[in-house]
Amino acid sequence: MRRLGATLAVVLLLVTAGCSGFLGDDSTQGFTATPVDVPTDEPTPTPTEIVPGIGEEGVFDAERVVAAHEAALNEQSITVRIETSEQRPSGQTGERDTHERSAWVYIGADRDRFHVIKQYRSTVNPYNSEFVEWASDGGNVHKLSSQDGYKTRELETTMPVEVANVEQTNSLRVPLSSVEISRPSPVRSGSGAGYQIRGVTFKDKAAFEEWAGVENVSDVFFKANVDDDGFVRSYQLRYVVSKPEGKHVFNRRVEYGNVGNTTVSQPLWWDENQWLVGANGGGESTIATANAAARANQSLYISRHREVRENKTDYQSRHTTERFTGQLGVDAGHYRTTVYVNNSTEQTEYEAWANGTVRVERHRDGQANAVELVTDESGNPVDPARTRRVNPLSEAETETLLTSIAFDNVSVHGGGAPSGDNRIVYVLQGNSVADRDAFAAMTGDRNVSNLTAGIGVSRSGAILGYSLEYSIQRAGETYYVRQYYSVGQVGNTTVERPSWVETALGEGGDATPESAS
Repeated sequence: MRRLGATLAVVLLLVTAGCSGFLGDDSTQGFTATPVDVPTDEPTPTPTEIVPGIGEEGVFDAERVVAAHEAALNEQSITVRIETSEQRPSGQTGERDTHERSAWVYIGADRDRFHVIKQYRSTVNPYNSEFVEWASDGGNVHKLSSQDGYKTRELETTMPVEVANVEQTNSLRVPLSSVEISRPSPVRSGSGAGYQIRGVTFKDKAAFEEWAGVENVSDVFFKANVDDDGFVRSYQLRYVVSKPEGKHVFNRRVEYGNVGNTTVSQPLWWDENQWLVGANGGGESTIATANAAARANQSLYISRHREVRENKTDYQSRHTTERFTGQLGVDAGHYRTTVYVNNSTEQTEYEAWANGTVRVERHRDGQANAVELVTDESGNPVDPARTRRVNPLSEAETETLLTSIAFDNVSVHGGGAPSGDNRIVYVLQGNSVADRDAFAAMTGDRNVSNLTAGIGVSRSGAILGYSLEYSIQRAGETYYVRQYYSVGQVGNTTVERPSWVETALGEGGDATPESAS
């Protein structure tokens, strides 16, 4: 401004006083002043802001977007789902090798309590899967890793990067500032109104390559969903890097959920001694107790399946199939059971339905009859075997299952939105029998070989299902056995009343409730 003021002063002197001070009086004859363009230094108008840092034409202030996002998460508990992948060029196998990393992050408002689950896997070698967990109770930090035998260990200073940078702000800041973002489009978000922004071209490719640590980047794609207050609910980034061996495709997706409502619970292995370790590390009683508690007073849909076959691959060979399915109400006296048995020469079908007072059953020949359902004071049938009610695993059965198998591997599975916390499943895997008596008590089979076992356990310790495949010897011959068990529709099962119940109840059928749950 001083330079501008000096210029204006000189112009003013020339116009009002002529040049008498420089050229003399005679030189003023015929002199004409020439207008001079004067810079105004007017500021660039600020775009109309619809979301912090985002205007009608797109992002105009990436730092402001990031600041609003951080403010929305400040001192709030958070659940974060992070997925990254690199798709590499085809190798000798002819298929592209995709290396994926997934993380579920549960962090308390004070950031001292957290639970982080990370998994690595390759599509070319799906069995080359590793996972790591970190957990903190606000003081100690423990780690569980597939690389150190699934043993817990205390870490004094180390914590996962996802906790230190929970907002993932640098991964958000650089795309917002280096990619040309289009006009925001209104969308519905988790909290109501929001906007979606997209970008497919670079405006500062050098800055992006410096952040990514690569060169020759192309085909960028960025998308984010932003709430009215600037909270970035989710974003996705994709770009291609050209290398001598071919193109590498990178993807990153981050979702935030349960802001202010995330509960950071200690994992099952926190208090028990290596519950995931093979040869039964001591956690089977914890899972058995947790499973019984999770299934108590809940309506359920249960399926049990057992198949014994003379030839493992020939489905026309001699075999016996037993399939039990059941709908269970909250009250043990309300249930519906379907039984199907096929032993190659004959088939048996049986159905039963009970409403707490009467049990109605029908056999394959269509004949149906109703009998009184005798229950104890708690409403449980006094003769469960006679009623053929399909029950969930009891605490004793669960402990027998877990002690009978030597588990030597574990993997973690899950997906979907961060709020789908119950979708995270540990799969315990084993290939040998640890206790033959316990295994025989559970399955009825001895002389077992070639065992492949898998048990799905939720984060809360509930058994979601299991599968057992193995061989047995009978009269010098080898038979192949498959057993499955699964639980679903927990708390959402309705015990449906079959249409054939009316025939069995006769004229009094109308007095029976249509359904119970």
